[in-house]
Amino acid sequence: MIKTASRKRRAALILVLFCLGIFGVGTRLVIETMRKRSIEHQIGSLQTEADRLEAKRREILEMSERVTSQSFLEREARLRLGLQRPGEKTVIVEKVPTTREEGEEARRANNFFKWWLYFFGSKE
Repeated sequence: MIKTASRKRRAALILVLFCLGIFGVGTRLVIETMRKRSIEHQIGSLQTEADRLEAKRREILEMSERVTSQSFLEREARLRLGLQRPGEKTVIVEKVPTTREEGEEARRANNFFKWWLYFFGSKE
């Protein structure tokens, strides 16, 4: 009788330890799976950020090449600094005030005004 009670206790203890082991392994498996998903999400975010930064780097390099080109420097020297090449002459074009008739023609050429005339007729 003592041997059977002892065997039952031993079997119950082994069963409890086995269940605790399976529970521990299962819990650890779930934790590692969640950690893996978190890391994969971080990798995706970092890859997106790296792609964005790479595109920005390419854009900056292209801009740097444009800014250092001879034609860009020449254009900026002409526009911003008012410089010119030897032998070139600067011409200043002044705006001439328009007469009332020219202003009226410009107004009639306006697309909105054309539609107004089309739907509502001439004001004259």
